[in-house]
This record gives sequence, structure tokens and C-alpha cells, in this order.
Amino acid sequence: MPRSRSATPKRSLPRKSRGNGHRKPPRRKRAPAKAAAPRLGRLPRQVGYLLRRASNVFTAHWALQLAGEEVAITPVQCGMMILVDENPGLTQIELARLLKVEGSTLWQLVDRLLELGFIRRRRVPGDRRAFAIHLSASGRNALSRYERALSLHQRALLACLSARERAALSAMLTRLIEAGDRLNEKAGAAGRTRGRAPAASAAAGLV
Repeated sequence: MPRSRSATPKRSLPRKSRGNGHRKPPRRKRAPAKAAAPRLGRLPRQVGYLLRRASNVFTAHWALQLAGEEVAITPVQCGMMILVDENPGLTQIELARLLKVEGSTLWQLVDRLLELGFIRRRRVPGDRRAFAIHLSASGRNALSRYERALSLHQRALLACLSARERAALSAMLTRLIEAGDRLNEKAGAAGRTRGRAPAASAAAGLV
């Protein structure tokens, strides 16, 4: 009998695609539209907003400037130490008037600096309720470091202004503060006449 030929495997032919022979590319999903960034709008025209933002910027940069210090204090606490250094024996009542803060706010400032050992408090002869405040030796050493940091801090933040602009800024802020103090005193006197309690100190929270 003749040998049977081995059956060759049949090759599968590719299926014909329908249409013109090209597959449609998959549809790309549209990226969601980005929401418009919120705008400050007319808010920057408010001087109070700008002053508060500037104060926040100064406070944040001050914290960065003191990052290497073992003990960091706030700008208000540093200002209080400068006043005590300029006026040894200043009473707490006099200090509160200079800083334009209420008694409760000042007590927090004093207590913090007492805990750090930077100030000493002594009774005023003849007045049991009054205390005179002095810098301690460690307080004077700390203040010298803080004032160097304060100088670098101000120089860095005001580098965008010329010397004339820095002087003008200081002069305008001083005028604004003095005018604001007069308005507040007038409003406070009117409130006392009408029997209203004076407004809370704006320096609260800066301790």
C-alpha cells in the first residue's frame, strides 16, 4: 500500500475586519475642566487686610529666623524686653500703656518671660500692688542675640524697598498708629459716656 502523506496543519486565516479594514481608535476621555482659582478681588484694597497680611508675614519670618535658637520668643515679647531694657524698673501698668495692651495680655507676657528667667519682678516701695520689672543677666544676653536676629529679619524683609522707601514706610506707619490711637481714645471716651464697655485689646493673641 502506498504510504499515506502526513496531513499538513491548516493555517488559520485572519478574520476580515468589517468596514474598510481599519479599527477605530479608542475614544480619549476628556480631562475634567480645572476650576478657576479663587480671586481676592477687591479685598487687597482694604488697608486693614494688607496690614494684617504684612504682620503675618513678619511673624512667620521671625519664627524662621529664630529656628536655631534654643529658646524662641515672639516679636511682642522681644519688644517688651527692649522696653524694659530702655526703662529699668518700669511697672507693669506703665508697660501695658506703652505696649497698648490690656492687663490680662500683659500678665501672660510677663509670666512667660519670668518662666524663661529673662526678667525679674520686684515690689515698688510704698505700693503693694505695683511691681517693677528689670532684665536679668540671662535676659540681657538673650536680648543681644534676639536683636541681632531682629536686625537680619528686618533687613531681609525690607530688602525690596530702597532706603527712602523704608524711611517713608516707617513714617507713614507711625502717623497711622498715632491717628488710630487718637480715634480709639475718642471712641473709648464716647463709649464710657454711654456706659459701654471698651473694646478688647487688638494685641491679644500676639503673646
